[in-house]
Amino acid sequence: MCVVVGHGNGVQLATALAACAHRLAAQIDAQLLLTVPHGSTCPVGLEDIATYAFAPSENAEDIAQFLNHWRPDSAIWMGRELRAGLIQATHDTGIPLFLIDADDPTLTARPSRWLPSPKRSVLQSVHHIFPREDASAQRTSRPARTTPAGTSPQPPPHPQP
Repeated sequence: MCVVVGHGNGVQLATALAACAHRLAAQIDAQLLLTVPHGSTCPVGLEDIATYAFAPSENAEDIAQFLNHWRPDSAIWMGRELRAGLIQATHDTGIPLFLIDADDPTLTARPSRWLPSPKRSVLQSVHHIFPREDASAQRTSRPARTTPAGTSPQPPPHPQP
């Protein structure tokens, strides 16, 4: 059985994510691990469909311990709080990471015209981005693969021999 980690940046997002991830986990016979930031509470009623845990801190050792303990097969991220250390470590271990509801303009806003955007570089570690709106798809386009709402992601073309 595989493990799907879903991370929501708060109770509302975790609840929405749990409903989506639970359907996915049922289809692929996976265990769902729902993570939220420290200090959050488990959304009511999710104890039956998901294992609940706090996301690790941004300390590299904490992240490594978390990934080694749970050994997720994939991860779904929801919310605008991009945790660079956790996202990069997830990417570095080969775990596909999907960002859903990527509609917040702060995800791609640059702090300055002269400085690179740190969020944009974090987005490059995300395997696939699923925004709800076409405008958001354009803002996030190609730091990662992006699929606008209502469409299905297309597999990459196979190289010709």
